[in-house]
Amino acid sequence: MKKLMTALMLTLTALSSSQPIPAQACAGGGSGGYINQNAEFVVPPQFASTTDFSEGLAAVKVGEKWGYIDPRGKLVILPQFDMALSFADELAAVQINEKWSYIDKSGEIAVVPPQPDHSILFTFSFSQGLVAVKIDDKYGYMDKNGQVVIPPQFDVARKFTQGFAAVEIDTKWGYIDKTGKLVVPPQFDNAKSFNQGLAAVEIEEKWGYIDKMGNVIISPHFNQATRFTEGLAAVKIEEKWGYIDETGNVVISPQFDDAKEFAEGLALVRVEAKLGYIDKSGELAIPFQFARAGNFSQGLAAVHFNRAWVYIDKTGKVALQPPVAAANLGIFSQGLARVWVNPKSGSRC
Repeated sequence: MKKLMTALMLTLTALSSSQPIPAQACAGGGSGGYINQNAEFVVPPQFASTTDFSEGLAAVKVGEKWGYIDPRGKLVILPQFDMALSFADELAAVQINEKWSYIDKSGEIAVVPPQPDHSILFTFSFSQGLVAVKIDDKYGYMDKNGQVVIPPQFDVARKFTQGFAAVEIDTKWGYIDKTGKLVVPPQFDNAKSFNQGLAAVEIEEKWGYIDKMGNVIISPHFNQATRFTEGLAAVKIEEKWGYIDETGNVVISPQFDDAKEFAEGLALVRVEAKLGYIDKSGELAIPFQFARAGNFSQGLAAVHFNRAWVYIDKTGKVALQPPVAAANLGIFSQGLARVWVNPKSGSRC
């Protein structure tokens, strides 16, 4: 036991030093690290699990516990949590012994939910100063002081965006403001979050869009609908996906088997089994050639091409290859991207 404790203390001392974390041997199903846009490992592969960087920190799993690193690879919050989520709104949800709380960036517990061992909605974190919590089978909202400021009364509750949150009451969806007032009465079969002043809502199995006053701006006649980004939204008409503008006009005709939101001027679309990218005019910017691919972020997108994961630029050229063969790649966030190395597939650390 003494040897074990000594080894643990040495490990934690090394991990919490001001130097980047040294590489450790890969084991099991692989390990995760982070590269920069020069394809250099800033943080070598060594973690049992990783998240993208958010608000300057990333959650990483060391052994059986979670902690947080900064972009240099310094472990600034030691591994001590059974589960840890990304920072949002300056706070991160963590779990110890089946009890949830929120920590600040110093690692100190900043917010304790009213029932930390009860069922809490953690599909999202704090947003605009509030987070949904579930108490006695109903959802309400808690502020950063740990006070339930909107009493539990909703069957389901989504996060706040642009000052409003979608909530479900007796199978119908409406919207509340940050005081808890119902600003759009429950009347929809489903409802998504606001973005760019509009929210997608479902009425009798068809999707349309409303404004913050609850006015129907785009009539419900789509089979599916995504949120607006960069002035366009992907919608499904019959069996194909296309794009509309904020007036509801179809600006890119339905022709795709799947379509994602626009990011940095390009959208990922699928025809049959292949993925490619289109621009806002609907022109094919990067040909259909990928089996797996992600959205663009910081000018790069991760794609699986010729049996390898690489990053391409907006012309479709390979712009960055990881320094080792990767089993998976994440999006770039704050100049760094997650890289997963799997020794079982022939990769090396």
